[in-house]
Amino acid sequence: MSTERPSINWQEVRKRLHDNQQALERAMLVHPERLQEEYRRRAEELAGRGRQGRGSDRGLRVLVFWLGNERLAFVFGDVAELLPFGQCTPVPGGPPQLLGVTNIHGEIRSVVDLGRLLELPEGDSNSSGYILLLRHQGRLAALRVDRLDNIQWLAPEALAVPTEGEAGALVRFLRGWTPDRLRVLNTQAVFAHPIFHRGPEE
Repeated sequence: MSTERPSINWQEVRKRLHDNQQALERAMLVHPERLQEEYRRRAEELAGRGRQGRGSDRGLRVLVFWLGNERLAFVFGDVAELLPFGQCTPVPGGPPQLLGVTNIHGEIRSVVDLGRLLELPEGDSNSSGYILLLRHQGRLAALRVDRLDNIQWLAPEALAVPTEGEAGALVRFLRGWTPDRLRVLNTQAVFAHPIFHRGPEE
């Protein structure tokens, strides 16, 4: 298999990122000022302040998104970055969860379909979606999701641990869920999936 990579038109990339950043702001349903504040808070978390979205009496801060008709979330402090999903290069012989590889800030990274990883029904195939760059113990995983919803706080007592009978196979990936069935994913459990232990391709 050829290892030659196509040249990258960085001017076009910058323009697309600028255009998609505006779409990202709209998708998150917050004003630009609020978005910048959230980015600032995230930077503080990644520097060690408010780690894992805790350290506030407001509870647990999560990023909410959609996979098909399923509403899910990750702890906000585990999210390193959000990017518009464009195209990626397929990997012949790769597992079905692997959409391909793409260039993220000069590094070639695998892009995993989070819905397939979680064994959920197929989502919106007509939507380009977003890449959620998840961080755990110094590692990064690029996960494609269908749509972004918002950033919200959850009261610790509102998060319950479902049984397998309630949540099915998804239960092994859950940190818990809320009374309205917002499913909060366990970052460590997601990283434990075999697809992230396939070798040096990521």
